[in-house]
Amino acid sequence: MLALERYRHLAEITLQVKGTTLRAEAAASDFHAAVDLALENLEQQVRRRKDRIRARKPRASRRPRVASAASLLRSEPPAEPPEDGPVFVIRQISAKPMSLDEALEQMRLRGDSLLVFTNARSRIVNVLHRRADGALELVEPAR
Repeated sequence: MLALERYRHLAEITLQVKGTTLRAEAAASDFHAAVDLALENLEQQVRRRKDRIRARKPRASRRPRVASAASLLRSEPPAEPPEDGPVFVIRQISAKPMSLDEALEQMRLRGDSLLVFTNARSRIVNVLHRRADGALELVEPAR
């Protein structure tokens, strides 16, 4: 909102952002200066809010967790991975429901050597694995 009071030019800016309302107002000798001052005030408020959000919510790492075989058996995570033991990369994969034909098509399109899916017919988690020789192997749990 812009307003004029005698010789003062007033500018008021209201910004609604995800659950909060930021408001800034300024007065100056002309409208352009008043708007500039209000925008600077609003920019500071946005920066402070963004900094608070960053400090409160640390970003999750996108790298896979690395653990040794011994640490997988313990409940507490190791301080640092051992240098001489085997190292495992832990990936969490969602098992999407699909038919065997759809799973074969996904494996053909993907470069990955492993596909975890829920068999739509039996509703059991299956694994489709591309072997080193290029052949596909279906792993089903024993009934």
